[in-house]
Amino acid sequence: MEVFVNTMGVVGAFVLGVMALTLYFKALGWLGGRVGCKDEGPLGVRVRGVLDVKTRVKVHMANGTVFEEVRLMGHLASRNVGKGGDFVPYGLGSLFILEHPDGRRTLIREKDVKMIEVPAQPSKGT
Repeated sequence: MEVFVNTMGVVGAFVLGVMALTLYFKALGWLGGRVGCKDEGPLGVRVRGVLDVKTRVKVHMANGTVFEEVRLMGHLASRNVGKGGDFVPYGLGSLFILEHPDGRRTLIREKDVKMIEVPAQPSKGT
């Protein structure tokens, strides 16, 4: 009987530990959902003072194609796939989203971008 009590003590402690960790991470996820930012779509691409969603850029592709006067709307990262969002096939996991002046959107592979040219911003002193 003593062996049973000792064994159940160890097993019980392990089970209680797993339950406590489960509750802790559930509470952490709940707080993160209430306090943190919501993931509602593609990741924004921003560089403070240089690039934001409103900036029109020129994107040079590795094959020589140039997308002029487009806005860099965001980035579909493969790390976000499977977090409750839509399923994106593996080959399309890392895409930039470009918006043309007429409203069309183009998704291009991250690895095919050679350069992003950002126009000069007017200086605030003049």
